[in-house]
Amino acid sequence: MKTKLKKTSVCLMFGGKSVEHDISILSGLQVYHALDKNKYDITIVYITKGNKMLIGKDLSEIETYKKEKYVSKKYKKVYIDNVDRKAHLTSKRYKKQIDVFIPIVHGEGVEDGTISSILEFNNATYINANLTSSAIAQDKAFTKDILKKYHINTPKYLCIENSNNINQIVENILTKLHLPVILKPVRLGSSIGIEKVSDELSLVEKLKKTFEYSERIIVEEMVPNIKEYNCAAFKFNNKIYISSVEEVTTNSDYLTFFDKYINSKTKEDTSSSRIIPANISEKLEEQIKTTTKNIYQILDMNGVIRIDYIYNVEKDKLYFNEVNTIPGSLSFYLFEDVGIKFNILLDMLIKEALLIKNNKEKKIKTFNSNVLNSKTTKLKK
Repeated sequence: MKTKLKKTSVCLMFGGKSVEHDISILSGLQVYHALDKNKYDITIVYITKGNKMLIGKDLSEIETYKKEKYVSKKYKKVYIDNVDRKAHLTSKRYKKQIDVFIPIVHGEGVEDGTISSILEFNNATYINANLTSSAIAQDKAFTKDILKKYHINTPKYLCIENSNNINQIVENILTKLHLPVILKPVRLGSSIGIEKVSDELSLVEKLKKTFEYSERIIVEEMVPNIKEYNCAAFKFNNKIYISSVEEVTTNSDYLTFFDKYINSKTKEDTSSSRIIPANISEKLEEQIKTTTKNIYQILDMNGVIRIDYIYNVEKDKLYFNEVNTIPGSLSFYLFEDVGIKFNILLDMLIKEALLIKNNKEKKIKTFNSNVLNSKTTKLKK
């Protein structure tokens, strides 16, 4: 009689207080359906827009979220706890040890290191980037500031803080940059809150609109004659795996939320806004893949990331645009094109997370000192 292998206990998390909440649900459900149910004991934790963490039946079905059935009392509120140095989901009369957490969260308030910090604090094993890397990469200005030091090319930009003196902000932009420009909330994704400005008259109005999403915005000069390319990467067993390069096409001046999530179709559809693999020269493909690997290492990443690029066709010049530390659906479609199926990708990410955790456990985390017992140690009252 065969002995049943114990399944790895996995917690899949999605949702959260973010403007990308709904996209996170779609990404999370795609991951759920790709996970091998014979290998993993899967618990879904849905994070509401109020940041309550819920478990219960039917959270794997899209209809639950369309009808907001999770409001029902049948869903139990849980939190993450550290019990004997092992992470658990707990609540009143409920406790379950989790071997690996899979956060599929997007945007400020979750993807920016918030979830990573909660997991780290509770000694949890998780598949994505750590707190520091996540927080830096979520901030477009910080990321560009760092990558510039490593000679990664990026469009000319300014980081602007909101203030009562909007005229001074306008003057600063017009003095240092040339129109047209793109306005972006510094810590948002999915093209939410982005505005194009072609003339000085509309700059004030569009600045105010972008500041509704963020107290800091990044203003970038628009690169002319562009094509947009994406490339993803992940690390497994000390090797960085690079995906295919995709070209993303749009009829807009930049890739909009509509292009990314409403108008995006499968690669088999000839009207698709995605071309995988991109029809580009070997030289450009190699440049994109090499740059992606370098950025992964520079920002000390873990898990899957996706780098978005823009390319000036006329000048044959590649620009870094932004990095996504938890890309939509983990960019599985880019890895499938190089022979790594979605379920295999998830297996590799889970194994890598467990390996990282095992190596971290070997490091010294505490330091014994006699400072509290020292006669010279006194508190001022």
